[in-house]
Amino acid sequence: MIEDLDQLTLKNQSRYLVNKFKEGWNKELERDPINPSLWKTIFDLTGYSIWIIIIVGLLFKISIEFFSIYALRKILQFISESDSDNPSHNVSQTAAIWYALSLFFGGVITTILNHATFYGSERKGNNAKTAMTGTIFDKSLTLYCNQVPIGQLVNLISTDVERFQNFLKMLPLAMTSYDLYFVYVHISPDHVHM
Repeated sequence: MIEDLDQLTLKNQSRYLVNKFKEGWNKELERDPINPSLWKTIFDLTGYSIWIIIIVGLLFKISIEFFSIYALRKILQFISESDSDNPSHNVSQTAAIWYALSLFFGGVITTILNHATFYGSERKGNNAKTAMTGTIFDKSLTLYCNQVPIGQLVNLISTDVERFQNFLKMLPLAMTSYDLYFVYVHISPDHVHM
């Protein structure tokens, strides 16, 4: 059964992730022994690729949304002119079709970007969870059984570590909520002028 599984790359192996996390945590302890930052250690572990993915995705999405809003307004203008008795023909039928096609392809590109962003954040979240779970497990092996109750260790691993993973997963969702607000502000009925 094990031979059916692909080998993990070095950067996805738990041994590598735990060692890198421990190195980052030790550096953080040297920098500030009183108040070390777990978030900084996690972001150092996951690398800045997650931020690059999110920023590039956000820039593309914003540019696509600006054009989509413009195209949607032109389509609405075409529809309102075709329904009126005195059309001004500011938007031709061919232009309206091109605007509609651009809305479709913009949606396809946005979907692909959302998928890549969610995939990257999910992967980095799992890496952070693996590193912290492995570190907690290693630390629990060095402690005496009487010092830390088993229930507390299980709680640390299952609940508290999961919160960090969920935060990294939620970054693309924050982008999506921004998108909804952006569309609401610019396409609400108060802003559509026909």
